[in-house]
Amino acid sequence: MLKVFFVSFSLVLIALTTSGHAGQPEPELRAVLTDLDARWNARDAESMSRLFTENMDFRIYGTRHYRSRAEFRQHYETAFGKMAPNVRHATTLETVRLIAPDIAAVDGDVTVTDRSDPNFQTRRYHYTALAVRGPDGWQFDVFRVAVKKSD
Repeated sequence: MLKVFFVSFSLVLIALTTSGHAGQPEPELRAVLTDLDARWNARDAESMSRLFTENMDFRIYGTRHYRSRAEFRQHYETAFGKMAPNVRHATTLETVRLIAPDIAAVDGDVTVTDRSDPNFQTRRYHYTALAVRGPDGWQFDVFRVAVKKSD
């Protein structure tokens, strides 16, 4: 009887510890970040904003704070209009931690470059974000960007 209990208990533990691995969000979140870079590089503030929830909370450099998708979109429509066409955005994903089945904490780095302009100062940032999975896939709900300290 004890052996049956032990085997059953072991199977439950295995199911609990591996069930989160089957639906790991990392590949899906990498795809969202790839979309973010593509939309940023295409200067498409409208489609970029759809990668965030409607009531998102986005803070960049500790100075700018956008509390809705509309505010975020409006800022980037203006910023993209002033930006040199060869400036590029590249995002990396360093870590993903599943907090709940549909909520993930993510972080990584962002690099902004313009290889066509020798005077352009490459900028490096670090971000931390909360992503939520809804009916349309993963979206960012909270996003924080800070200037990255040199390594």
